[in-house]
Parts: sequence; C-alpha cells; structure tokens
Amino acid sequence: MENTTLIGGKFITIDQALRTFGEQLKHIRKQQKTTQAELSEHCNVSLTVVKRLESGKPVSSINLMKILTSLGKLNLLIDLYKKPDTSPAETWKATNS
Repeated sequence: MENTTLIGGKFITIDQALRTFGEQLKHIRKQQKTTQAELSEHCNVSLTVVKRLESGKPVSSINLMKILTSLGKLNLLIDLYKKPDTSPAETWKATNS
C-alpha cells in the first residue's frame, strides 16, 4: 500500500502531493512572468531540475530551497520549521488539568 497523507480533507498519495506542489510552483512562476529557463538561471539550478519539480518529480532539498528563494516563497518551507508557542507536553497538560 502506498503512503498517503491528509490534505484539504482528503487522503492523497505522496506522488499526488508532489504533482500538486509542482503545479502550484508552476502557477507562481507564471504569475511572475518568468520562464523555466530564466528561473533555472536565476537560482543556479539546471533547467531539468525546474522541469522535474514542476512535473511532480522529487528534487533535492537544496535545489527546492534555491527555487523557492528565487520565487520569493522560501517562507513556505521555513514555516514548517517554526517552533510552536507551546510544546506538545504543555498543550497536553493544559487540556488535561
């Protein structure tokens, strides 16, 4: 059985999540009126990497960070690493006291 994740109220596979992510990045790039070639040159990754990402194929995290930075969207990744205001233990203690 393939791994799935819950997104937007429905379960999707990792492959579907990658495709959706790639489509969103392609949309952002087009909104900024940038070609794939211009993006690859600006962030110093190969054109193949940009095409792979936009088509839903995996790329290295460093290349993903370079592309997100060039698009002004690195915050999409950085937000995943923010520490919550309270720890899970503090949250549990507060809700169970």
